[in-house]
Amino acid sequence: MRLAIVFGAAALIVQMVAWMRRHGPAMRRELVARGARGLNTRWLFRVSEVLLLLVAASLPAAGIDQLIALDWIAPGLDPVWDSSALLAGDAVFWAITLALLSRVGRRPAALAVEASRP
Repeated sequence: MRLAIVFGAAALIVQMVAWMRRHGPAMRRELVARGARGLNTRWLFRVSEVLLLLVAASLPAAGIDQLIALDWIAPGLDPVWDSSALLAGDAVFWAITLALLSRVGRRPAALAVEASRP
């Protein structure tokens, strides 16, 4: 059930970005009509799209990680690389950001790397 939710959420986020692209001009006009003239809506929508797509790309990787943990699929090359030395010490912020946005951690399995590609 949890796996279905993870993969379903990824599909819904991608669908939401497509909806935002279709309805963006009308939403922009509505924001301007309500007094948000100084707001750069083009930038706001673009940043929102990028962040949503990063989250959507990370969800299948999380699902793949769960499938590997359940031994339902083989991990492939495990690990593909080891970036723990690059992300040590002062790079804690970047390590957390990398892990949260891409679900590709310090020592990812091959399937997790492939699943996180947009």
